[in-house]
Amino acid sequence: MRGAFALWGIGLLLAACNLTLPVAELPPPTLPRVSIATRAPTATPDPFDGLEDARAVMVGVCFEAAYQRRDTPFVLRSEADLTRLYNEIDQSEHCRRPVQRQAFDFSGGRTLVGLWSYGVGCTANHTLTQQRDEAVRTVTLRAALSVDGDCNYELIRPLWVAVPLEAGWEVSLE
Repeated sequence: MRGAFALWGIGLLLAACNLTLPVAELPPPTLPRVSIATRAPTATPDPFDGLEDARAVMVGVCFEAAYQRRDTPFVLRSEADLTRLYNEIDQSEHCRRPVQRQAFDFSGGRTLVGLWSYGVGCTANHTLTQQRDEAVRTVTLRAALSVDGDCNYELIRPLWVAVPLEAGWEVSLE
């Protein structure tokens, strides 16, 4: 009788070893908050105060590829520009896998503007200000990275925003 219970117990253990537990879904990655401030030199309504956080478009870019392009501003005006950047990253072979490509709506003059900033510390966040010049129809975005803490971590922080532009306006990122 004892042998039957032992065999039954061993069989139960072997069956348990072959059971697969469901893999818990991971929450989506959280992105650091971006502070966006707007300065308009005139009292006229500012058509550029509607900047949108667009970091999700670049979420599939690996650290190594972002590091190689750090502190370089990008102004992408079309789907072709976005595809060209994704292709450049894929061809560089900095990432183990091809970039997970995201869609962006460029209609109505929307422009994708951004960069990856580098710093060493515990945390890093961007502050973004925008200034426009009605006379020459330009928008200048200024990004400042603040790094906090004494940690020895290499940090790459993405800053990507959607900028709605009217016809004839130009945008730059400093």
